Amino acid sequence: MDSFEGETIPYFIKLVSRSRSMKIMDIGANTGLYAIIAAIENPTAKVYAFEPHPIIFKYLKENIKTNSLDNIAAEQSALTITTG
Repeated sequence: MDSFEGETIPYFIKLVSRSRSMKIMDIGANTGLYAIIAAIENPTAKVYAFEPHPIIFKYLKENIKTNSLDNIAAEQSALTITTG
């Protein structure tokens, strides 16, 4: 696998599927790759996906809807006090 996600996704899947976590946060969710994986692999958890960019947030919402995932809450906001 030659991309960052290609190397980390298998580890992330193991982490969230074995997790007893009831809440998972994807901060800087972009289009929702990790939030969607978390929601599918741990369906009893509530996943919170934060993405501040309006256009990318639109794609995040579409991806959640396309995958019929009702355990993801998407928020169009940044979690920082720093601009940039």
